[in-house]
Amino acid sequence: MELNEAFEIITIIYERFLWSSTIPGLKDLGIGHTIKNTIDKSIANKLVKTLNTCKCCSIHQIDRPSSLENYLEWNCKYCTMSQGGPSKCPGPPKCSKLTEQIYEQFKPKECKCSCRCISRHICRIYGIKKISPLPPAP
Repeated sequence: MELNEAFEIITIIYERFLWSSTIPGLKDLGIGHTIKNTIDKSIANKLVKTLNTCKCCSIHQIDRPSSLENYLEWNCKYCTMSQGGPSKCPGPPKCSKLTEQIYEQFKPKECKCSCRCISRHICRIYGIKKISPLPPAP
């Protein structure tokens, strides 16, 4: 799969997501539902591997999944300490502390490329989830 083909598929996913967000009963299902109903695991794997070749900016090279099997999910230090482990963290945006932690580290930059964001969403649906190591104790 070529990079331009990958971005065409992403455009279709986002268009379907935006359309479904206007339909009662579908609007709260999220982009994961749209991804699952637009591409299968085989296409998902090709898409993530292709998006990993994008050279849009230096920020998007950091922590971008390279395959469905190589995906590291965020580990919320707040939920880990207060709720008994990373598996108890509901993840962004439901965990406001984790969302705050993510936005603080990766504030919106000039690059508008969705290569890393959509790769992470795809991996959450089809990938093998690994939790990042626990942070050092405060």
